[in-house]
Amino acid sequence: ADGTPTALDVYAWRLNQNVTTDWRATYNGNATVTQFGFKVRRWDGSPEVNAEVRYSTDGGTTFSAALVTINNTFLDGSSAWKSFSYTIPGAVQLAPGNLVVQVVRTVASGER
Repeated sequence: ADGTPTALDVYAWRLNQNVTTDWRATYNGNATVTQFGFKVRRWDGSPEVNAEVRYSTDGGTTFSAALVTINNTFLDGSSAWKSFSYTIPGAVQLAPGNLVVQVVRTVASGER
């Protein structure tokens, strides 16, 4: 790391250098969902991180188009934590397990 705290509070996930990174978070509540978000940072500036954020409202059967590409441009060329949030068009009532947020690597190599 480059001096920026590597975790916020208790939990953090490191995507590492896996070629096939496909990280998913599943919401198991049953409330009406209007938005979701998270904080993200890079490990350092080289190689550049390249990952897309998508979401599913059917338990991961299908995903949206990429909402954002997390890369040095999105991160403002900094390793500081940055917030990402997305408002779902039209609030949706979901059964537990139906909202899945996916972060998937878009290049074969990249940030740790």
